[in-house]
Amino acid sequence: MPADVFAQFLTAIPNGDPVANVRVSLHQSDGTFISAQTSGVDGRAFLGNLAEATYEVRVTPTAPGHVVASAIQTITVVDVVDQAFDVLISTISLDTATDDHFCRCSGYFIDTYGSPINDLSLHIAPSDVPVLSLYAGTDTTKAVVSGSLLVKTDSDGFASVDLVRGYEYCVYMEGYENIHRYFLVPDLPASSLPDVLFPVIDRVEYTDDGATLLPVDAPTLVLAVAATKDLVAYTLFRSGLKLTGLSPDISLSSKDEAVFTVTFGELGALTITAVGSGSSELEISVVEPETGRGISMFPSELVRGALAVTVA
Repeated sequence: MPADVFAQFLTAIPNGDPVANVRVSLHQSDGTFISAQTSGVDGRAFLGNLAEATYEVRVTPTAPGHVVASAIQTITVVDVVDQAFDVLISTISLDTATDDHFCRCSGYFIDTYGSPINDLSLHIAPSDVPVLSLYAGTDTTKAVVSGSLLVKTDSDGFASVDLVRGYEYCVYMEGYENIHRYFLVPDLPASSLPDVLFPVIDRVEYTDDGATLLPVDAPTLVLAVAATKDLVAYTLFRSGLKLTGLSPDISLSSKDEAVFTVTFGELGALTITAVGSGSSELEISVVEPETGRGISMFPSELVRGALAVTVA
């Protein structure tokens, strides 16, 4: 007997207050998209009248909230009525930069035994920054003088640094003495320093004439046979960094070219061409990095944003 199933989103601190505007998509255990909902003021999102089975839910809170556990979770529906699954959300925001031109990057560092690293040295230097910073409200400028900075963690393993938004820096840090790591700063007032230093792809987004296809974690598109649709793809990282086009670490392809084909242009442009009636997916493939070159994360997460295409 099918059961009415809900996702219940609660704050981790304090004591389980409901969290509204959390986007959740429901998938079969093999990842096939079923539906998507957004939680209301009561923190609940109705997932549907579901048969007894194991499903997958993918959770996207409104920034700066984040899922305490994995953003992709499995739920097992049993033969009961009004079944609810609790998902804990952290709504604690990061400290923001006082200067709108900068992003305050902060976060914690631990060793391989789970202990905070005290006095960890991070040598940060700009690779590409502006010479002048304009403050339109007062019509004044400040000279931006390039130079390296030594940032160290405190006894809790915490470090914080303000970096110019949207520009590239280089870091040389303990534990990675054999490489200089280059990274881009998100165009945000605040971001997670570990995510900035070690950029991991979170999802791919698509826009149609400037409008983002929804839901962002599992977007959908409906076309008539022989119709075409021009889209622009963007790569989003856990840090909040958003780049136009696809990262070299991922690729997109039609799962069934009898349903639709895809061609690619410049600057993230792509064209979907409907071929025959049916449903398929513009799937995301992650390029396997060379040994020692990739960034691993535990637990690992799938890149979200596979586009479901229906041709009618």
